[in-house]
Amino acid sequence: MFKQGLKKRVRTELMQSSANIVTLEDLIKEVTRIDNDLYKLELKNRAFTTLQYLKKKFRLIYKPNN
Repeated sequence: MFKQGLKKRVRTELMQSSANIVTLEDLIKEVTRIDNDLYKLELKNRAFTTLQYLKKKFRLIYKPNN
């Protein structure tokens, strides 16, 4: 019942988790951990994408004389 309101990726990760969930408090702790991990991963991916974009843009603007 409580799992219905969760994000799809969090539900998927929760199913793959080996955490021992007995109480609602256990569920909340595990879901919070999963959501935080996914958020950190998203930030890393966003930073990498931005870095790649800036490198590409810089190469287009700055063309050293060879």
